Amino acid sequence: MYEEKIIKITKDDPAYPVLLRQIKKPPGELWCIGDLELLQTRCVSIVGSRKVTGYGIWAAEKLADRA
Repeated sequence: MYEEKIIKITKDDPAYPVLLRQIKKPPGELWCIGDLELLQTRCVSIVGSRKVTGYGIWAAEKLADRA
């Protein structure tokens, strides 16, 4: 369904977030769907497990509400 819209961005790509480049071990690539211009704005990412727990869902929702 989304395969056609997924875009791969590497650290050498101008679309790669400037602030993400500044962390100790930035990811070598990002897989994105949607408006890439949003990567240059203030944002929050939540990365989690494929086998999420009830607590994980609760914590992600609480963190997202604060962003």
